[in-house]
Amino acid sequence: MDPIDLHLLDQIVKDASPTTPTRNQLHEFNFVAVISYVYLLRTKDEVLPLCRGLRTDVPHTAIKVVTDKQRHSSVFLYQNELYIALRSRKNSLQGAVLSRGCTCRQMHVKTGWRAICPVHCLWPYIRDNVEPGCPIWSISYPDMLSTIKAKANRYKTPMIGWGTHSFRRGAAQDSNDSNPELRLLLRAGNWTSNTFKEYIDWSKLEKKTVEKICEESPDESE
Repeated sequence: MDPIDLHLLDQIVKDASPTTPTRNQLHEFNFVAVISYVYLLRTKDEVLPLCRGLRTDVPHTAIKVVTDKQRHSSVFLYQNELYIALRSRKNSLQGAVLSRGCTCRQMHVKTGWRAICPVHCLWPYIRDNVEPGCPIWSISYPDMLSTIKAKANRYKTPMIGWGTHSFRRGAAQDSNDSNPELRLLLRAGNWTSNTFKEYIDWSKLEKKTVEKICEESPDESE
């Protein structure tokens, strides 16, 4: 499955052409895509079932609360960071708490991070439209797939190359392209195994590594 990187995600979010049954679902598609990318989450099992947190939720007790109340998750704002607490994940049955801060000032000149900021764009949407403890989205997984198909056709991209996993894959690849330490990549995606290797273009990584070594090596002609 082909990745959807940051630049392509930005184009998709800005594309206002109708591709879903309702305009509200188009907004939801964009938000679901952004969360899948920014938090490196699995769209079907981790993003679509998300629930708004309770007003009393805080990071250090969020997992216990969602577990005790048998909720899938809790999304809440705390000290200017948007938290997602998941009762369990594929590689973490004990749950996980992920947070992202404001991206308004971290935007690239060619991307609209202000339009997809977790704190100043996503949270106000959730706060104003979803009651505490309730599911956030009305868009279904089939609607997500049909919207991706429509956008793939618009961008003349084969549908076989795009899917909901493309957002997570694109985030993993972009993280790799930014050359972070391995532990940071693992932490960003909450990976505790070598699963992340499936998302990385190793040939590209090897090329970047060789280029970096050449750049850092002293010139023997001097």
